[in-house]
Amino acid sequence: KGITVGLESSELSSSLLSVGISNAAFEQSYGLFNDISEPMWNTMKSRYQTASIYINPDDPLKGSQDEIRWLQENMWPNFNCPHLERIGKGEGRKFV
Repeated sequence: KGITVGLESSELSSSLLSVGISNAAFEQSYGLFNDISEPMWNTMKSRYQTASIYINPDDPLKGSQDEIRWLQENMWPNFNCPHLERIGKGEGRKFV
């Protein structure tokens, strides 16, 4: 589902809607998501709004004296691409 580069905003919005893609997803993500349906976009937003990137949301800096451990336990993404894929195993595992 490629979107033609160079379209005006109103033309792009019409193009997205004509193929069943959420205009809200495109606009609210500043153009990052151009292939998300309205129900999927609402689900993604809801997950983001209820998730925390901290292991202890009530005291996010708890344990921050041990910087390495704190970074390993916190700052996890709370908004993922719906096409996220994990490749590799063990320590070589990557998300693409």
